[in-house]
Amino acid sequence: MNGRRWRKKPSEELIKLMEESVDLKLYLIHERGPLSLTFQDEQNKKYEINIGNEISCSCGGGKIEHCAHTLFALNKIYKIPFNNPLILQLQFTNQELETLIVLIILSFHFKLFNQKYNGKKEEKTRRKKGKRIKEN
Repeated sequence: MNGRRWRKKPSEELIKLMEESVDLKLYLIHERGPLSLTFQDEQNKKYEINIGNEISCSCGGGKIEHCAHTLFALNKIYKIPFNNPLILQLQFTNQELETLIVLIILSFHFKLFNQKYNGKKEEKTRRKKGKRIKEN
């Protein structure tokens, strides 16, 4: 990736976009892969976002600056906090993309584990409550 310029701090415009993205209500309606998403807003307008060597949104965001949609995806879906310098970048290296994919996979497995563990925990609680009721 020639010509990548590492951004160290957010511009005033980017800070405003970050604030806007926090209040955004977008619904994930399609995943074409782990880094290619389609969102829909409350007015049923769709936005296609691609996270890769270059970050892009169908609204035009990502070329010169992020848009609220790309920031929403990076922060809410990929869990990159606003204080992480990675969220400032308009391009990712292959190593950064691989790390992002690994984090997505780990997050998915963590959710599955929690669902399974919490489900067993709730089942044990119900069984204990059921035995107590029967014993009384």
